Amino acid sequence: MLRRLLLAVPTLFLVSVFIFFLMRVLPGDTAVVMAISGETGLDREQVERLRRQLGLDEPLVIQYVDWLGGLLRLDLGESAFSRRSVRSDLGERLPRTVELAFLSMACATLIGVTLGILSAVRRDKPEDLLVRTVSVGGLCLPVFWFALLGLVLLARLFQWIPPVRYESLWEDPLSNLSQMALPATVLGFYQAAALSRLTRSAMLEVLGREYVRTAWAKGLQARAVVLRHALRNALLPVVTVVGLVLGTLVAGNVVLEAIFLIPGLGLYAVNGVRQNDYPVVQGMTLLVACFLVFVNLLVDVLYAWLDPRIRYA
Repeated sequence: MLRRLLLAVPTLFLVSVFIFFLMRVLPGDTAVVMAISGETGLDREQVERLRRQLGLDEPLVIQYVDWLGGLLRLDLGESAFSRRSVRSDLGERLPRTVELAFLSMACATLIGVTLGILSAVRRDKPEDLLVRTVSVGGLCLPVFWFALLGLVLLARLFQWIPPVRYESLWEDPLSNLSQMALPATVLGFYQAAALSRLTRSAMLEVLGREYVRTAWAKGLQARAVVLRHALRNALLPVVTVVGLVLGTLVAGNVVLEAIFLIPGLGLYAVNGVRQNDYPVVQGMTLLVACFLVFVNLLVDVLYAWLDPRIRYA
């Protein structure tokens, strides 16, 4: 764990270098976008004045050193358009996206792993065929279609739609959960389709091992054989996928946040990219990179817990 933590430092440093210089190489300029969006239109003198105000006329190395110095002070800079602190904006939006990500991942894990176990244990039976059909359908149909279908069905059958105005979990838990329930279920079902197929493949491989056959021969109960002997060894690839999916979900699901009016990181990042807002895109990328490093470390710890042999490798 200590070695992985030490490796996280150069990893995040390389991410910061890559995203900083890549944003400057890509077509477009923050000052140009700001001038075009203004009332006066594109004016060369105004563009140069904006570049000086934003510090974009300095050499790239100087700009990077200044930005890196701010990172060491936990200062991600200010948005070029809103002039708000990027750290404050990320801190305000992060809990909303994290809540949606964890709720949907919990739903996906519960549904996907359960259906995967059922499909593997009842191989080539009607239950297996049904689970595989549902999982393939879940993978083929886009998530926004599920979201719109859920809204239509709730409105038609129960005359109910999620609250339009977002409420914090700490201020109004009931309203918050009523708004998060449908997007978390939709996204969870979409991710559960892939998890169920992965769990089924891993379980089928483990169920054919000698130690599982020995457990059956000893007369153990089916629940003990499946859950204690087979599932624990089949969870290693599942844990890896869950960690990667959770990291991508924290980056923000733009489609669901737009459909359900959740002011999270996804919409914030898209607006930053569209406006070429360098501090916003750089701060968002570093935040996602930090979370992915943390998730990878957590997955390594779970590996050692699930398979004790890893501790002595």
